[in-house]
Amino acid sequence: MFSEIPKILLVEDNPGDIRLFQEMLSGEAPGTFNIEYVTNLADALEHLDKGGIDVVLLDLGLPDSQGLDTISRSYAHSPHMPFVVLTGLADETLGIAALRQGAQDYLRKGEVDGRLLLRSIRYATERKRAGEAIQQAYDELTQANRELQLEMEERRRAEKVVEAERRRLFSVLDSLPVFVYLKTPDYSIRFANRVFREIFGPPEGKHCYEAVVCREEPCPNCRSFEVLKTNTPQEWELPYDGRTFQIYDYPFTDVDGSPLILTLGMDITERKLAEKNLRFLASQLMTAQERERKRISRDLHDVLGGGLVSLKLQTKGIEKSLATETKEIKSDFGHIFSYLDGLMEKVRRLSRDLSPAILEDLGITTAIRHLFNQYAKHHKNCRSSLEIDEIDDLFNVEDKINIYRIFQEALTNIRKYAHASHITGTIKKSGNKVSFLIEDNGRGFDVHRALTADVTERGLGLASMEERVRMLGSELHLWSEEGKGTRISFTVPIANRSPTQVSGG
Repeated sequence: MFSEIPKILLVEDNPGDIRLFQEMLSGEAPGTFNIEYVTNLADALEHLDKGGIDVVLLDLGLPDSQGLDTISRSYAHSPHMPFVVLTGLADETLGIAALRQGAQDYLRKGEVDGRLLLRSIRYATERKRAGEAIQQAYDELTQANRELQLEMEERRRAEKVVEAERRRLFSVLDSLPVFVYLKTPDYSIRFANRVFREIFGPPEGKHCYEAVVCREEPCPNCRSFEVLKTNTPQEWELPYDGRTFQIYDYPFTDVDGSPLILTLGMDITERKLAEKNLRFLASQLMTAQERERKRISRDLHDVLGGGLVSLKLQTKGIEKSLATETKEIKSDFGHIFSYLDGLMEKVRRLSRDLSPAILEDLGITTAIRHLFNQYAKHHKNCRSSLEIDEIDDLFNVEDKINIYRIFQEALTNIRKYAHASHITGTIKKSGNKVSFLIEDNGRGFDVHRALTADVTERGLGLASMEERVRMLGSELHLWSEEGKGTRISFTVPIANRSPTQVSGG
C-alpha cells in the first residue's frame, strides 16, 4: 500500500528516458511522488532490500541483466513488489511474457505519456494488492478447511453429547407458549410439543395433514415443504376452529443429518380482530372525512361563492353609477372584476376538489374522464390518455368515492413528483371484476424504500390509496423504477356489491 508520498524506483540506464519519466510524473501530479532511479539491476535489488519502495518501473535491457531474466530475478527477489516493465516498441511480445513472469503491467516506451504512466502505476499497485488479498483469502480458506475437518472428527466423537442437547432442546420446545412440531419429508410428525397436543390432540402415528387440518391426503401446494426446496423460512396463516395461527416454517437438520421441518404456530386471533377493528375505524374515518369535505364544499359554494357573486353584482352597480367618471376609475373596476372572477373560479375549483359534484351528478365514469381532461388542460406538456369501460352501475356510492380519490391522488402525485411527459389510465370490466391501472413515464422512485419508510417520511398519499384499495376488497400493486416511470394497479371484485347503497349523510 502507498505511503503518504508514494516512492517509485525507476530502473533505467538511458539518461534521456530517465529525464522523460521524471518529467511525466512531475507534470501529471507534481509533488505527489518521490522518484529515485538506478541504472542497473544490482543497485535496484539493493534498494529493495532497504525497503520503502512502493512500485518499480523496470527496464528489461540493463547493463547487468537482459530480457526476461531481469523480471525473473526481480520478482524472485521481491515477490510482493509491484513491477511495471518498460519495453521498446518492438518488444510487445516480450512485455506480455514479462506479465507471466510476475510483472503487473508493461509499457511501450514510445507510446507512454504522463496520464498512461500514472494509471499504470496505480493499476500495478492495486492489482498486486488484490492478488495478495486473494492469496490471503485462499490461505485462510485452506486453514478453515483444515479446522472444519477437525470439527467433523470432533463431531463424530461428540454424538452422545449432541443427543443429550437434542433432548434438552425438545424439553425447551415443549415449554414454549406456541405450538411446535417437527416433521419429516414424508409428512410424519417426529416431535410435537405440549401446546400442539392440547390444540390438535396426540399426533402419534399421524401425518401432519391428518393431525393439523384433518385431511386424508397431503395439502395441495403445501407452503411448509417449500423450505426443503429453497432452504429459506416460510411464513403463512392457518385458520383452525374459529382461530387464526401465524405459521413459521424453518429448515432443520436432525442429528443423523436427515432434513426436517421445524414448524411454529402462534395464535394471532386477537391481533387479526384488532386489525379488522382498525380497518373498520379507518373506513369510518374516511367516511367522516368525505362528509366533512362535502359540508365544507357546500359552505364554500353557498356562502363564500354566493357572497362573491353578490359583491360582484354590487360592484357592477357602482360601476354603472360612475359611468360618466374618468377612465381611470373604470379601469380600476375592471381590475376588481378580473380579481373577483379569479377568486370565484378558485372557490369553485376548491369546492369541486373537496366534494366533486360531477361524481354524484354524472357518475364515476364521467368523473374520472373529467379528472384526466382537467389534468391535460392544466399540463400542456404532458400527453394523457384514458381507456375506460362504463362502470357506473357496478359500485355503490362509497366505492365510487374511493375509486375517484385513488385516481385523484395518483394524478396529484404525478403532478408533484413524476415530471412525466405521458400518463395512461385504463379501467376494464372483465367477468365479475374490474381492473384499474394508471401509469406514467416519469422519474420513478425506489418502491421498497417508499413502502418501508416511516409513515411520517412517506406521507399520507400512498397510505391513503392503500387503505382505500383495501376498503374496496383488493390490494394495491405498485411498481416503479428510477428513470422508468411508475405503474399503479388494483382489481376490484363486483360480486355481492350493492350499487344502490348510499353512504350516510
